[in-house]
Amino acid sequence: MVQTVHLTSSAQLYENDTGDLAIRFENNEVYAGVGADSEKSFVTEALEMLNSGEHPPQWQKIPFRKLLNDGHDWHLVSSLGYLDGDKNRPAVGLDVKPEALGKQARRYLQPDMPQVLA
Repeated sequence: MVQTVHLTSSAQLYENDTGDLAIRFENNEVYAGVGADSEKSFVTEALEMLNSGEHPPQWQKIPFRKLLNDGHDWHLVSSLGYLDGDKNRPAVGLDVKPEALGKQARRYLQPDMPQVLA
């Protein structure tokens, strides 16, 4: 039996053609420099930001339009949300095939998706 899951997206992880990462939150705030020096995963850091409004000091706020037209081909690689909109059920999904992930994106997502990114 196949179960349909509705994921209400709250944060999206983007990667560019040079392997840099950025997170876009549902309010269109975008932060670059994510995942670079962290021992934490995408889900952990994104949930901390969503719950407390605080982010690691290395994150740099950038305009949303930079994701669209900075010449570095930013593309969505993963989404964080809540199953059926329930804040007690966070979930993460890939928006690209696992083999399309760059090294840094794979490392940042690995703790959240160990079976998929083994």
